[in-house]
Amino acid sequence: MKIISIINHKGGVGKTTITVNVGYALAEAGHRVLIVDLDPQANATLHFSDGSLTPTLYEMLNGEVQAHPTSHENLHLLPSNLELMKAELENRSNVNGYMRLRRVLDKVRGNYDYVLIDCPPSVGWYTQNALNSSDFVLVPVEPSLMSTVGLELIDNLIAEAREFINPNLTLLGYVISNYQGFVVQKHFIQQVKEQYDKPLFDTIIRRYKVVTEATAMQESVLTYQADSNSAEDFKNLANELIQKISIS
Repeated sequence: MKIISIINHKGGVGKTTITVNVGYALAEAGHRVLIVDLDPQANATLHFSDGSLTPTLYEMLNGEVQAHPTSHENLHLLPSNLELMKAELENRSNVNGYMRLRRVLDKVRGNYDYVLIDCPPSVGWYTQNALNSSDFVLVPVEPSLMSTVGLELIDNLIAEAREFINPNLTLLGYVISNYQGFVVQKHFIQQVKEQYDKPLFDTIIRRYKVVTEATAMQESVLTYQADSNSAEDFKNLANELIQKISIS
């Protein structure tokens, strides 16, 4: 079972969109996939339900784990809601509280091939729990020059998790999302490669209206419009993720 955290301290960079659609792509390819919604805003959960699923991840952090099936037989969900906010308040002053998610995932180890953790836009308790629980990290990033400011912060978070808790944690790379082909976006990609020497996925997630439409319909792009360029992007990203994990 390979556990991948999708992180970035910034909001609106495509974490949930990538988590949900790569999850679908992996499931369609025959892999058993679990999505963990570690964001109290519960956007990943709302792709699959009206938000009323129980038990939620908050309850699972304190007891038995019961993954919920989704519309795809190979894809399951650990859902969230605003109640998850209490988990941070209850555990952030407790050293063992930063291992809560790992204990949850240990209970389903062997049931899945891939676990994708959708993290909130923060560097706090939730993201640290995710990094302490994961084998790999994927970082969506918008192609904006302002985004370079946060690259070192993310690297430092990963380095701290390696040093103190999780020595085998591996950064798979940064994924360019919301790409529209502007000159400034192309410059950003070159800057990240050359000036900052950061590992980038070859796959770029392009910005298309169909992604917004699919989200509004509580669907994956792969089910909403399977022959779209966006669906192809997410399939390519899923394949590249598998390849990177296999050689890591």
